Amino acid sequence: MTLSPKSESGEIDFSEFNTIFTNSPLMESEAESGQLVFLDQQNNRYPDFNSSGFSSGMYIDSTFIQRLQVRKDPRLFIYCTQTKSAKEAGKAIDDFSSYEGGDPAAPYAEVNQKATQGNVSKVNDRYHRDPVNEPYKLLGYSEQQLILAEAAVRGWISADAEMLYKDGVKASFKFYEMYSEEYSSYVDAEAAMMYLSEPMNDFSKAMSDTDKIELIVMQKYLQSFFQMQWTSFYDHHRTGFPSFRRPTGVEIPYRWIYPQSEYNYNADNVTSAITKQFGAGNDNIHQMTWWIK
Repeated sequence: MTLSPKSESGEIDFSEFNTIFTNSPLMESEAESGQLVFLDQQNNRYPDFNSSGFSSGMYIDSTFIQRLQVRKDPRLFIYCTQTKSAKEAGKAIDDFSSYEGGDPAAPYAEVNQKATQGNVSKVNDRYHRDPVNEPYKLLGYSEQQLILAEAAVRGWISADAEMLYKDGVKASFKFYEMYSEEYSSYVDAEAAMMYLSEPMNDFSKAMSDTDKIELIVMQKYLQSFFQMQWTSFYDHHRTGFPSFRRPTGVEIPYRWIYPQSEYNYNADNVTSAITKQFGAGNDNIHQMTWWIK
């Protein structure tokens, strides 16, 4: 799927995707997800347990919160804390107005001032207070179903894209019902069905293939919170979704910088890769990479 921009150029035979879908075993439930499960024992606890990084200076991106709010997405309550001012006002956890983020394109001092006033949400405490918390997904059933949904929209497989999309969303809700026990009632099966009936989440209301892919990719993005995945980075470059707010003049790079150690110990291969893609000596992370050309 990462190579979907190559689907029209003929450089890659995408019929293999259908062969795998038709003939190979696939995950059939959230319980079969490929994931790293943590235990409350030394060297096996959730990596952010007791992390000092969750200090008063870490705030949630306002655009992420807004995307959850406008979709009436209850995963918001699992990902974020209520703002200090919302708590003091006695607002309920499931009151979407209880959450607010910091503008990622604004100067840090401006966001920090907003936080000082008690109007910015932070990462939910469970991410650093629970020694087990939730597994890291390497490839989950929910993501698999959304990948298949996009493949169906693109015509790579013969399948019901809407059903696959719904399966992916419901599986994500199930994951949090299983692992965020304190909040399980907000993401049960009934909540998932209500969520899918919201106009912004309703697949049947997406008229064009582009609209359908945007819905699918957005759901991949919304379920990736603290999952240590970079799927959304690649999805953004290959589809344009989701969009990311940033300061004027700041562009999103196409790749990471090669570390100096690569030049020290693997110079021939690094130089060859750079030359083939961008020309000799043009190691520029803002040059479009081969997989999306």
